[in-house]
Amino acid sequence: MIHRVLAISLLSFSLSAQAASTVYGNGGASCALFLIAAQAKQGGNPSVDSFMMWFSGYASLASAQTSIDYFADTTPASRQHWLEEYCKAHPLGMFDEAVAALMAVLAEHQAQ
Repeated sequence: MIHRVLAISLLSFSLSAQAASTVYGNGGASCALFLIAAQAKQGGNPSVDSFMMWFSGYASLASAQTSIDYFADTTPASRQHWLEEYCKAHPLGMFDEAVAALMAVLAEHQAQ
C-alpha cells in the first residue's frame, strides 16, 4: 500500500515538475503529432511505435522507482487507444503530458 501511495505522489510531483524539466525524444512532441503518427500506422516519421516505445521507457523508469507493474491488466492497444483519446481532447498538449495522465490513471487502478 505504501508503494502505491508513493507512486501516486511521485506521479503527481512529475506532473507538476514537467514545466521545469527538459523532455527528450517523442515525449516533447505535441499530441497532434502523436495523432498523425497513430493515423499513419506505419512508415510515418515519427512512427506511432516510437511514441509507444518512449512511453514504455517512461513507465519502466516509474516501475523501477515504485515496484508497481503499471501495465498489468492492460494491452498495448488499450494504452495506445487511451493516449489517442486523451490527445484528441488535448491536441495542443504535449505527448509527455498525455503519458503522465495515463500513468496517474494506471497507478490509481493498481492501488485498488
